[in-house]
Amino acid sequence: MARSSAVAAVLCLFAGFASACGTTSVHARIVRPAAIPIRAFPQIYIAAGHDDIDLLLGDAVVHHLRAGGRAAVRRVDVEDLEPMRAAGTIPRATAVMLIALDTEERTRSEWTSRPETVCGPLGNCYTSHRSYMAELPIIRARLDITVYDGPSARVLQRVTLRASAEGRAYESMRETIVEDLAKRVNPLLDQHVRNVEIDLVDVDVPEVERAIDLIDAGHWRDGRIVLERFAHGPELKQLDREDRAAVLYNLGQARRFDTETRLATARRFDAAERALRAAYRLHRKGRYGDAIRDLVKHRRDVELVEAQRRAARYNFQLGTRPQTSPQPPASYRQPSR
Repeated sequence: MARSSAVAAVLCLFAGFASACGTTSVHARIVRPAAIPIRAFPQIYIAAGHDDIDLLLGDAVVHHLRAGGRAAVRRVDVEDLEPMRAAGTIPRATAVMLIALDTEERTRSEWTSRPETVCGPLGNCYTSHRSYMAELPIIRARLDITVYDGPSARVLQRVTLRASAEGRAYESMRETIVEDLAKRVNPLLDQHVRNVEIDLVDVDVPEVERAIDLIDAGHWRDGRIVLERFAHGPELKQLDREDRAAVLYNLGQARRFDTETRLATARRFDAAERALRAAYRLHRKGRYGDAIRDLVKHRRDVELVEAQRRAARYNFQLGTRPQTSPQPPASYRQPSR
């Protein structure tokens, strides 16, 4: 069996600790919800200012949304939005993203030095460094993103990002800021699949070792089934408290990441939480408490992902429901007043 912490396991043995000491790192996948779930709308309007830096940033967002989704995305002028809304020409299920970029250009005085060659009367030369006061150019930028329902102008979400650059020509720094903000904004619009590393606790029991081997090979369901059989059999009670806790912790993680099970997601997480809390009651180890907190966050993320998908399915079918209104995803954070 592959071991990511073989040295730690050897140290545990020499220290005389229980067998549940070493760990095996395995990999799992987690889907993270979109921080700005604007893709749940079939129509998206992007409005930005008229400065070059605003236009570049707006174009970057439009290009990203068009490349990765089914929504119809278009650029509109800020001053056209209210007349369009008042005239009722903004379609239902249209989300508007208003991009407002505020930049400040200034300088900061600081001491610096530069090399200087000095030659004497006999032709002997040497290099010294001369200190002088210089003005360092700086740009500070604040990007305010407001998402609202197009026909009603009801605000759904506000997000603020900040960026800065210094020490170069202002034009070069402006390009850097646009690139930086675009790289940070675009990922906020998407759901993401993340590969995470999970440490399973080694236990000197053939069934547990086999289960970890299966999970390490990517077979979460098969590994979970082996752990379920062992945890519900008489052999578990024959282990000491620390080893029993380790088995239950491994079982909790296996339940959490076994996406092939027939159980509904909520029941799967409930079962995982029961095993993890049982492990923590047996042995109040930091790893087990952290796993419970991670599970709570994972459950919340899964619920948000599903809420975003439900809202998208509903809104994209509004053409067949002429009397209904769009549903903003439940994951939109309401702006603070």
